[in-house]
Amino acid sequence: MPRRSTRATVLSQDDIEVDEQENIPSQHDSVQDADQPMDSADEALPEQKPGRRTRKSNTTKSKTVKIKTEQKKIFRAPENAPDDGHSDDSEAVAPFDRDEFLATARPIPPEGAKTIDGVISDLQTVVHALGHQGFNLVLETAVAVEETSGNTEEGQEAATKLDLVMRQLADAQQELKIHQGTLDALKQSILRDEAQGNIVETYTQNVADALQAYNNSTTRQKYAKHVDYFKFRDRVWEVNHEDAMPPLGDLLPREDGDSDVESDIEVGGMTQDYKCPLTLMPLTDPLTSKTCRHSFSAAPIREYIATGGGRMKCPATGCNQNLTLNDLEADDDLARRATIALRRAQRREDSDKSDAEVVD
Repeated sequence: MPRRSTRATVLSQDDIEVDEQENIPSQHDSVQDADQPMDSADEALPEQKPGRRTRKSNTTKSKTVKIKTEQKKIFRAPENAPDDGHSDDSEAVAPFDRDEFLATARPIPPEGAKTIDGVISDLQTVVHALGHQGFNLVLETAVAVEETSGNTEEGQEAATKLDLVMRQLADAQQELKIHQGTLDALKQSILRDEAQGNIVETYTQNVADALQAYNNSTTRQKYAKHVDYFKFRDRVWEVNHEDAMPPLGDLLPREDGDSDVESDIEVGGMTQDYKCPLTLMPLTDPLTSKTCRHSFSAAPIREYIATGGGRMKCPATGCNQNLTLNDLEADDDLARRATIALRRAQRREDSDKSDAEVVD
C-alpha cells in the first residue's frame, strides 16, 4: 500500500495535465485510494493487477510527453529577447546593410561579365532597329515631302520638323551607345578581376558624365559626321539638286567651340549615275554586287552572267572583280533613289519644254 502512494506522488505537474487529457487517474484520485482502509485495498489487490499495468503504461506515455516538452523548451528564445514580429524561434540574425554591402569593394565572378554581355547584345539590337527602321522611315517621309512640296512654305516647315526628328533619333542612338560603352568597360574590369565598389553608382555616374559631355557638344560636333544623319541630308538634297551636296558642316550653323580643322576634313555628298553600265539606261530593279559594290539592272546582269556559264568579269569600267549571281543582292534604297532621279529628270525636261513654248 505505501508503494502505491509513492508512485502517485512522484508525478510532475506536466504529467498531471496530460493525465487529465488522456483520462488517466489523477494524483487526487491516487491520494483518495491511499486514504482507503488497508483491508479494502488488500482485498482489491488481486483484481487490480491489470489496472496496475495500465497505470504503468499511462505513466510511460506521460513521461514521453514530458520529454518532448522539455526538448521544445531548449529552442525557446530568452524572455528578454526583443520581439521582431516573427514567430520563428531560431537564433536572431543581424539585418542586411545594403549601403555597406554596395560600398565594399570586391571582385565580381566571371559570370557577371556574361550577364553584362547579354545586356550589351540587347542594346545593340535596339540600336540596329533604331537605325534600320526609325531612320529609314523618317528618311522616306522627308524625301516624299521634298519631292511633292519642297518648294512651298508648308513643305519647308515640314522638312524642318523632320530634320529635328532625325536629330532626336541620332541623340537617342548616341545615348544607347553610351550605355553600351559604359557596360563594356565594366565587363572588361570584371574580366581583369578588379575589385568593384558600388557598381550601380559607378555605372550611373559614368553614363551621366558621358551624356553631359555629348549634350555640351555643338550641333556640328553631334551631327556632321553622323552616318545616318548625313545620309538623310544627302538624300533630301538630291531630290531637287543636280550637283552633289556640300559638306554637311556648311549646312549646319557654326557655334562656339567649333574648330576650323574639323570643317576642313569634312566631305560632301557624291553624285551618282543612276544608269546601268550594261544598257546605259536608268536602273530598273537594281542589283548591287556584294564584293565591288557596282550596281546593274536586274534582267541585263542576269543575262550577262549566264553567257559566261555563271561567272563573268564585272562590266563596270576599270573593275576586274568576277561576278556570280550569288554575289548580287537587291538594293531597295538605290531603287528609290533611281526613281527619284528619273522623276527629277522628267520634271526638268517638262520645265524646259514649258520655257521653249513661252519663247515661241
